Amino acid sequence: MLLERLSNYAKTNAPCYVYEKRGEKIIYHYRQLARDSDRIAAYLTETLGEDKTPVVVYGHKSPFMLAAFIGCVKSGRCYVPVDEYTPATRVEQIINKVAPKCIFNLSERPLQGAVDMEGFSEIIEADAPEMDVDIQLEAEDLYYIIFTSGSTGEPKGVTIPYRCLDHFVNWALSLVDHREGLVFLNQAPFSFDLSVMDLYMSLGSGGCLHALDKDTQSDYKELYLSLSRSNAKVWVSTPSFVDLCLADRQFNQELMPKLEVFLFCGEILSPKTAKRLMDRFPRAKVINTYGPTESTVAVTSVKISPEMAAAGEVLPIGRPKPGTILAFLDEEGNFSDSGEILILGDTVSAGYFKEPEKTSQVFKEYDIDGKRLPGYHTGDLGYIKEGLYYCSGRTDNQIKLNGYRIELGDVEANLLRLPEVRACAVLPVYGSGKVQRLVAYVVTGEEVPDPLEKAAELREALAAFVNGYMIPQRFVFLDELPRTNNGKVDRKALSELKQ
Repeated sequence: MLLERLSNYAKTNAPCYVYEKRGEKIIYHYRQLARDSDRIAAYLTETLGEDKTPVVVYGHKSPFMLAAFIGCVKSGRCYVPVDEYTPATRVEQIINKVAPKCIFNLSERPLQGAVDMEGFSEIIEADAPEMDVDIQLEAEDLYYIIFTSGSTGEPKGVTIPYRCLDHFVNWALSLVDHREGLVFLNQAPFSFDLSVMDLYMSLGSGGCLHALDKDTQSDYKELYLSLSRSNAKVWVSTPSFVDLCLADRQFNQELMPKLEVFLFCGEILSPKTAKRLMDRFPRAKVINTYGPTESTVAVTSVKISPEMAAAGEVLPIGRPKPGTILAFLDEEGNFSDSGEILILGDTVSAGYFKEPEKTSQVFKEYDIDGKRLPGYHTGDLGYIKEGLYYCSGRTDNQIKLNGYRIELGDVEANLLRLPEVRACAVLPVYGSGKVQRLVAYVVTGEEVPDPLEKAAELREALAAFVNGYMIPQRFVFLDELPRTNNGKVDRKALSELKQ
């Protein structure tokens, strides 16, 4: 059990987290994590009593994020991670939906109604009694809620019970030669479910997480220095991030001599990327995984062979983990050899937070071999070939860009909030088998003398409502949007316009 694993390492002086920021290296130890999270749990228990409303944890890559997460869980409450780079409007939407009785602000940015770093420091430095680390959670108790893009313009919260995380971690650790002291690389922010893979694989094995913050990832010089100092053995990231690293020839086994495994999730891994990694890191394995937030990060895996990469074809997503069944549904909803991917099993989410209607649309139970199993309709299309599963696209307007899941309707709904936008449509542009960028087709109702200047204005205005990765890279201004015979926007006609 995950919490039992954490208890085993709680009193050691081994490092659990390394974070470099502005030239300063911060090392956080398991003993510190145990002490700080105990005091956070004591504070929440004392101040909130029996109220188990989820706790919002706002910040970026501070080690105290880990303490807040574990402290919430020890107190019997789930946590909601929100990255400090999230637009203020979106933060407000999440807070309004959760209605938390406590918010921890672990960033330098102000957040109304939150316990700031000064108050947080007082909590963890208080002379509070230690709590029992090995708290007993029931299988269906919520562990965390991660908010993802929603089609209506507002984010939706995916609820993950303890059973889901525990089953996931037990399986994920089987993908690597796990032993105490492994260093895992953390690229994704804690508000993105990919981070659950590296965070809990690390904590669940007595390992150390080496975190790369947003500024480091944006500065090539600092990025490669941090990678070389990391001593990482397990790399966890989106394929897009490793593509960025591969742009420089110094990204190779010599830079990271201890690297043993690349673990990818969040978007399509191209054969070209896999082959380049095998050439640069001949001693490391490349493992492709697949899974949505609604089924706890990932549910399939496959070790990519040199033959797979050299073939230049679409790479498989692998085979389902133990406890998971992947099925396909045709357009009528019947089981088929190909079609929409249906995930059934022990890591399927409990549904969307306070969204019963949306939950009922995609979360359903099925009788499989006499057992009642929870299922999630992914909206992904797939098929099986020679015993391996493949993902071949989407059934709706949801896409992945640089590993982030984006509802195109979410971007469109927020574009329409801008006064000068009368109509719009947002389309993805594909290349090498995955989404490369977003293009917004906009009708303003007036002449646009300088499209570049207007595009810059719209990007800046849109940044107040959506995350940066959701902002289209290109804007095309039209007098009107083409429409089909039934009055819908003709997206096919738009996609055929010069981009």
